[in-house]
Amino acid sequence: MRQTGVKGVLVLELDTMGDNGGVQRSLSKLTGRSTVPNVFIKGQSIGGGDETCALRRKGKLVPMMQQAGCSF
Repeated sequence: MRQTGVKGVLVLELDTMGDNGGVQRSLSKLTGRSTVPNVFIKGQSIGGGDETCALRRKGKLVPMMQQAGCSF
């Protein structure tokens, strides 16, 4: 786990976790997505890397994060 420069954001890196295959299978069952990254805001999956970048380009990502309590 590591913190980003944004307060309220936590990054979990599967390659540093003991049972990363089990975690990835659980994420797949939960979200229908077996790829990483799998991005969540306030417990809700918003998609993977492409979807997250698209939200940022559309100006929607930062407001979503702010509404979830993240600060910059």
